[in-house]
Parts: sequence; C-alpha cells; structure tokens
Amino acid sequence: SGVTDATLFACFSVYTSCSDARVMWDQKTGRS
Repeated sequence: SGVTDATLFACFSVYTSCSDARVMWDQKTGRS
C-alpha cells in the first residue's frame, strides 16, 4: 500500500498506543 508506517503511527496514536496499534494492524494485514 502507499501508506507509510509514519502515517499509520500518526493515525493510530490519536486513540491508542503505538504497540497496540501495531498489533491490530499486523493482525489485519497478516504480518508479524
């Protein structure tokens, strides 16, 4: 995708912690 980790961090950090956001994102994308 064209979305960078920096963008993801900026969006997710608004309502959750970086670690939690990362876990949720990894589950959605299938990455680990």
